[in-house]
Amino acid sequence: MIARNFAISLISILPFIPLSAQKAPTSRCAVEGALLPRPTNVCSHPAFQSAASKLSSYFDDVLSGNLTADFDTVNTSFAIAFVSLQPGWPRPNKPIYTYTHLSPANENGAKKLDGDSQFLIGSISKLFTDIILLKSGVDVSEKITKFLPELSTTESLVRWDDVTIEDLGEHLAGMGPNYGFPEIYDLIPLYQQLGFPPVEESDFPPCNVAGLNRACTRQQLLDGLTKAHPVTAVGERAVYSNLAFTLISFALQNATGKNYSTLLDELVIQPLNLTNTGASPGDASKAVIPPVDNGWGLDYGFSTPAGGLFSSINDLSALALSILDKRLLPPSKLRKWLKPTSSTPNLQYSVGFPWEIYRTTNLTPSYPHTIDIYAKDGGAYGYVSRIGIIDQYGVGFVVLTAGDTEAIYPIAEATVATLIPAVEEAARSEAEKYTGVFGSDAEAPVTANFTIDSGPGVKIQSLMRNGSDILRAIATIWESQQVSLGPLSRDFRIYPMEISRSQGLGNGAVVKEDWRIAMERDTEKELPTAVAFGKTCTTWQTFDLLYYGGQPIDRVVFWLNVTTREVLGVEVPFLRSGMLERMDGDMMARMERVN
Repeated sequence: MIARNFAISLISILPFIPLSAQKAPTSRCAVEGALLPRPTNVCSHPAFQSAASKLSSYFDDVLSGNLTADFDTVNTSFAIAFVSLQPGWPRPNKPIYTYTHLSPANENGAKKLDGDSQFLIGSISKLFTDIILLKSGVDVSEKITKFLPELSTTESLVRWDDVTIEDLGEHLAGMGPNYGFPEIYDLIPLYQQLGFPPVEESDFPPCNVAGLNRACTRQQLLDGLTKAHPVTAVGERAVYSNLAFTLISFALQNATGKNYSTLLDELVIQPLNLTNTGASPGDASKAVIPPVDNGWGLDYGFSTPAGGLFSSINDLSALALSILDKRLLPPSKLRKWLKPTSSTPNLQYSVGFPWEIYRTTNLTPSYPHTIDIYAKDGGAYGYVSRIGIIDQYGVGFVVLTAGDTEAIYPIAEATVATLIPAVEEAARSEAEKYTGVFGSDAEAPVTANFTIDSGPGVKIQSLMRNGSDILRAIATIWESQQVSLGPLSRDFRIYPMEISRSQGLGNGAVVKEDWRIAMERDTEKELPTAVAFGKTCTTWQTFDLLYYGGQPIDRVVFWLNVTTREVLGVEVPFLRSGMLERMDGDMMARMERVN
């Protein structure tokens, strides 16, 4: 039993499995984040309905043997959920797509698999722990030694006085993943047979060594961490660590006077109304227990914050939606949370708090652009899971598996590869409401023509004032600055900035959404390069750069009906345009005569 308990920690450190081979990124820099407003009609969009049906048919064929599976379908159960922000959707906190399969070989646990069936979720537990930390009120910039002074010793090899709570949650403490385990005492004869020198029992840690001694007490663990070797310097690079999350739970208990289970219940389970999430062991009658060696029913003890929770696709869907609609945490805090904190040798894979972040460029082949998936994998004995957030679309997914530990990868890959292109189509369809010709009958009339093509964002096809080409004027002004800003691309596109304000009451209420023009350098005019610095994307440096009369030249404001979200008009503040209404044929003809 000791060995099985310790095995949890090792299995939770899954190797990084990349998404399918990445295509070269699109040549356009565009912007980070949402390229278009997040779609609210995903579940009813024909492209999504078709993709969901195709995905289900794929899994049906795999399970029936009509397609070759990349995993053991007989001994594997799995559950998939896909969620989207859906205002007015009649089932709050429920997925818009699910697929479940219960292994025909299962003998124990649940007799059917649904959205409330319980799986061990391994290191997805770390996501819950970081959420608890962020909601606890504890200052994450404080040193761990403030809460655990036992670590502050001059003999310690790890410089604990330099380690913050945030370092622990971001895998930047420089510490190793475990203490004692994964040493397995019963394997010592094999080591020596292979040429290793003899060792004494006293050479081993006093606890957590499978087959030799018991699990560590709290004090033994803290004492052991003052003797453990660091992997790297604090803050130098990400080093995956289970123990870091055990230390977070110890610190939280000292800071709040509440144990981990109580904090989990008060800060996450109750606010999100989760009904099938908690510390292992869970409810065996609702559990998906695979017909292979597994860890269902184990008590993970101090390892619970790192890998000892169970959950369901319904509960994890509710968690994903609470992140997407910015209610889990204050919006500004949550947006900052969805950011990388360190890099890895893989240019398309970085680490967050505690996210595993995949930067992809091939999920929407018809409209290639960068997509960031904020994911967290979790492995427990016999279980592997993944949760993913794609904030720029307002969607997320959950994949839970029990049985073949390789099943997660083809299932998750098939899910996003099939459904995300359909989400892109839904986003583009909904963004059509921002297109068209808008204008006014003012003394100095302004017209703006917005379109959507295969590129990112909404394209400004033309912007005219009283017969003057304002886009050409912007380019002239840009290239006439005393300090050179470089050649400007004439392809003007606007992107939503997540800034909106309500104005008025009742039927006259409107929402004003801020969009910005991304000023891009025209790289086609640059000299040949070895791409030592990659493609320079300077759009993040050019927002709000040029002004006219106190107004930024890159700002465009759409006016929407607060209830229907219908676009009523558009305002170009630096042209003092007021609200420009969508133009009909007669008005367009009059404006063409002026321009």
